[in-house]
Order: sequence, then structure tokens, then C-alpha cells
Amino acid sequence: MKKKCSAALPGVLIIILCFMVWGCNGGKMNPAETPAPVPAPRPQPKPVPPPAPVVLPPPLPPEPEPAGTRDPGAPLPQQHHWDSLLQRDGEARGYGMYTYVLFNRQLDLRASLDPEILQRYQKLLNVIVATTLSSTDVGEIDAAEKQLTNLFMIPGTVRGKLPSLDNYNAVLAMRYLDEIGKLTRADNPEVADRLMSRPGPFLVSTLKPVSEIDDRQTTLLYIDLSATNPAAMTEIVAAYKLRLSQNPLNEAEHFAPLRLALLNLVLNADDNITLVKAALAHWVPD
Repeated sequence: MKKKCSAALPGVLIIILCFMVWGCNGGKMNPAETPAPVPAPRPQPKPVPPPAPVVLPPPLPPEPEPAGTRDPGAPLPQQHHWDSLLQRDGEARGYGMYTYVLFNRQLDLRASLDPEILQRYQKLLNVIVATTLSSTDVGEIDAAEKQLTNLFMIPGTVRGKLPSLDNYNAVLAMRYLDEIGKLTRADNPEVADRLMSRPGPFLVSTLKPVSEIDDRQTTLLYIDLSATNPAAMTEIVAAYKLRLSQNPLNEAEHFAPLRLALLNLVLNADDNITLVKAALAHWVPD
């Protein structure tokens, strides 16, 4: 019995010794026996999106040609016809140029008007009719010939009658003056005031019908005959026609008065028609 106890004693001591060592380590395992911590997985880099494709903007459309301008190579009017204008937007289409014959006074109460104003009105109508074929007289012409024609547009009340004070549509004429005045107001208020206040007659030339002009940046030529000697009206009309046939309208003349307007002082200085003809000698052929 004593032998068995003696043999078992060392084993008990070993067990007690192990517990004592374990207690000294705070009940922890030997660091050498502690398993190494598993490292956390490294964050994967976010995928970089491919660069966006470069999209070139579409080419800008060509700038629209200003209303009422003409191709520099286009032919100038070589002939002149007249036609009655019976309503707003009533112009025949396709002509190379339009010249409006506009009065700025009502004609139903003529007794209240200066007789010289009426004389200028009637004289201008007479000269245009006497020196210009009507579109009716000419008959149908093709598109190419129309492009070579300046068409005098005379407001009227009845088609088929010769222009006269009795057959002139002053209300329609003043509507056109108002529309042209609006086109000129922003850039040339003096011209707009002149068109709206002076009696005329006015000749206003454009490269397309007024109703088709939707931009004030257009080319326009006009002459104010409000103070012109009626005796000079034949020379005035001849010079105006020549001007339209020899020099293209360009932006330098944008809403500018014709040079003839500057000659009004000469035309009004003397009733002597010889003086008038001399002033226009380089404009009007013999």
C-alpha cells in the first residue's frame, strides 16, 4: 500500500506544479502556444471607370444670310416695271428688287393738304407711269427675267386703273411706312421719325417684299422727296432707276438715304430745271 502511494506521489506533484505555473500566468496559455491572429483582408482598390469618350459638338450651322441681302454675284436690276399693291403682303414674288411708292398723308380730305404736296404726289405717279411699263403690259416673264427687274409697288384701290390720287390707297401706304419705320427704329430712329412724320413721297427699295423681312439688319435704300421741286421729278426718277441698276445695295447703305436726298437743297434752290439737270448730270445719261 505504501509503495502504491509513493509511486503516485510524483504524478500528483507534477499536476500541482502545472496548475501553479498556469496560475502564475494569469490562467493564460503560453504565448508561444497562442495561435497567431488571422490578418484582416486588405481592402480591394475600387475599379477605376474607363474615361468617358470624347464627344465632339456638332459643327455649327452656317449663319443665316441677313434678310434682304443679295449674293455679291447676283445681277443688278436692268429693267423696271410697276404694279398695283392692293393689300398687305400682296406683292408678286420673285423679283430682284421692290421699290415702294409711299405717301404719308390721307387723300380723302385733299382740301386740307398743301397743294404742293399733292402736286408732288401726282407728278411722281405720272412720271413712273410715263417712263415705266406695267407688269400687265409686259405680261408673264420667267424667273430669270424677274431677278433682273425692279418692281415699283404703288398702293392702289382698284386693279387695272392707272395710278392717280383718286386710285391711291393712302391707308395701305401708311401701314407700309409704319412697318418700315419699325425696322429702322432701333438703329436709325431719325429715319423712322422721318418716315412717320414727313409727307413724302418716299421711294423705298428692298431686296425682298417688306412682309418677308423679319430682321431689322437688312439692306434698304430710300429717298425722301418731301421737299423736292416737282419740276425735277422726271430727273429724280431717272437717276433713281440708274442708281439701282449700276450699284448693288450693300451694308454701307443700311437704312441710309440715297445721295439724291442730299441734292434736295440744290433741287429746291431754284425752279430753273437747267440747274437741276446740271446737278444730276453725272447720274442721268443724255
